[in-house]
Amino acid sequence: MHGRRRPSPPHPVSRNQRSMSPITDVVSLGYNCRTTRRVRDYFGTEEAYPFDWWVSPMKGLIGVLLEWDVDRLYDPAVLAEVRSGEQIAYLRHGRYGIKFMHDFPSDQGRVRPNWREHLPEAKSRMTHLMAKFDALNSPDRKVLFYREVGPSDRAVLEHCKGLRRLVLAHTPLAQCNFLLISSTGIKAPRWTSLSINDPLEEPWSGDPEIWDSALASLGYTLSPEEKVPETTSNTGRDVGERPEPLTQSGQRPDLLLRE
Repeated sequence: MHGRRRPSPPHPVSRNQRSMSPITDVVSLGYNCRTTRRVRDYFGTEEAYPFDWWVSPMKGLIGVLLEWDVDRLYDPAVLAEVRSGEQIAYLRHGRYGIKFMHDFPSDQGRVRPNWREHLPEAKSRMTHLMAKFDALNSPDRKVLFYREVGPSDRAVLEHCKGLRRLVLAHTPLAQCNFLLISSTGIKAPRWTSLSINDPLEEPWSGDPEIWDSALASLGYTLSPEEKVPETTSNTGRDVGERPEPLTQSGQRPDLLLRE
């Protein structure tokens, strides 16, 4: 579906924007490859995190964050081969509904039949990426988490609330900002809403001009090495709010995965 490419230079912003809205990290919360490619290119970064290249329904992403378990994520008993003719187009997780398009070796965009032999490599890579995600939990990190609403997403407002709370549970010390991208500008409490209507189906990476124009309106600039002083306005939380911790099993009993 895509190959690796060199990142584009970060887009210029004004001096006022740079001083007002520096961020140290941009992290995808799905839903697909195009979302990640367009945001990475805009900010000029190739930093990888767990959810970059999946096709992930919001409800399934919540399940991953709840359990945070590589063995469950890549359990071959729940990975179904979805075929196009005689070839494997992708693997689909039976519980999370996530489509793994790029986690296993492929030939001409089709997953190789011996994908089970490569489960250890997939687990190793994801363990590393999950550790990177958890390492964002530092008071000098100001992170922009972004999610594009996918066509299979339901109960978007409820799931936005759950997704945000779980991310904060993983990164309670970081200064977190949440961006919700949709074609119609769906608004969710405590997320910044951004309308991007990109009808381009080919190439898979979408229309850079449409995305760049919309992302530029946010006024963020990526400064990975900059230490951002913590302020109430930057935390993305109300005064006195504390993210609820995960249980030892990685689950939150008060947050149910329901439609």
